[in-house]
Amino acid sequence: MSSTSTRLVGRTRRNCWRIRIVDNDSRDALADLPPEYRVAVLLRDIDGLSNKEVAPVLDIKPGTVGSRLHRGRARLRAALAHRAPPLASRGGLHA
Repeated sequence: MSSTSTRLVGRTRRNCWRIRIVDNDSRDALADLPPEYRVAVLLRDIDGLSNKEVAPVLDIKPGTVGSRLHRGRARLRAALAHRAPPLASRGGLHA
């Protein structure tokens, strides 16, 4: 059994991320993603698989994994923007 398969055994897409992400805003933002973006983000960013490992799991090309990650992460950033610290406290523009 491959290391990728070993990491995925006993998990379902429905419950694997609920265990690790306890923040309601993050959980809701992930749940609101289209399934193809959500699964790519979960496998890559939560489970820690590489793009090359995610591709065969989803039966897509690694480049498609990258596209889905980019789009999914952009939607997550937008959904969680209300939680970002003010720009001045991040070392950006000063008031």
